[in-house]
Amino acid sequence: MKNLKKYAALFLTLALLLASVSALAAFIEPINAESLRGKTVHATVTDYRPEDKTFRLTVYEPDRFPVETVRGLALGDTLLLGDELCTVSALGKAENDYLTKLEDGREIYFTPAADDENVFLARDMENDFLYMHQCGSLRLPVSTALVYEDLTDPDASEPAAYTDLDAILGVLKDKETNSIGFDYYATTVTFSDKLEIERIHQVFDVAQ
Repeated sequence: MKNLKKYAALFLTLALLLASVSALAAFIEPINAESLRGKTVHATVTDYRPEDKTFRLTVYEPDRFPVETVRGLALGDTLLLGDELCTVSALGKAENDYLTKLEDGREIYFTPAADDENVFLARDMENDFLYMHQCGSLRLPVSTALVYEDLTDPDASEPAAYTDLDAILGVLKDKETNSIGFDYYATTVTFSDKLEIERIHQVFDVAQ
């Protein structure tokens, strides 16, 4: 009887210890990585793995150029745009946007970033493509509150919303077969504080 009481007390002590450890559990990430927690980013979403309910994400961020660098561009300068080296063949200015023509005939315009007046973003004059570069590849879990918002219909005023994971996977499979899938240019992903995928939002793109 004494042994039974002893083991019961030990079990209770271990249970309380585990509960306190769980309550104090921290979210750990590398100190050299910019946190994505709670953020919305452009990303290609693919390769769902059912055993751990994760997607493969290829994350992109806009190319950001210092304003003074753009203002000082000269003929023959080399630009790194969207992971591609380009040579400047002509320069111009329209209203508040700085224009650059590249050797391959593309016209690029630079316009101030919404979050920093000292930074310019680069867009293609023909289709308004925002130049971005790949900044990481991650495999992350879906949140139990995951929602996919489909605004790829250019005539729609509100997105079609999906919360059922099987339905979302069905849409992804159809788009990967017949269109561009959940491609980074038209797709943004919002993360929870635990780096779970909470929201996938897709807009219309001419490539669709």
